[in-house]
Amino acid sequence: MTECEEIFVNGLRWLIWLRGADRAAMIRELSASLAIDPLIRVQTMVKSARNFEVFHRTWWQKNPSWPDGREPGVGRSIRIGWAETEEQAREMCRKWNSTHNPGHLSDKAEYTAN
Repeated sequence: MTECEEIFVNGLRWLIWLRGADRAAMIRELSASLAIDPLIRVQTMVKSARNFEVFHRTWWQKNPSWPDGREPGVGRSIRIGWAETEEQAREMCRKWNSTHNPGHLSDKAEYTAN
């Protein structure tokens, strides 16, 4: 598996798997982009081969009448990024889950094959 590099650009954390000229071009492109809301703080990876989509979502929804104030309910998917291999997708999920508290609604990263 190719090791990823974590960089910070415009206050966002990015995971980069690219090497050489492709990596330099991607960092320049990220530096110029202000389109992503910095409050979201997503990790992302751009790759030409997009075999696995990595995303996070909640598994519970608020409901005061249920025990513990929540009931089962899958939230909408929020893309974290793309991975070329399943190993990279798993690593992206592990990194995201290790740096984000799942909270009361169990917001966790996962991936799906495209």
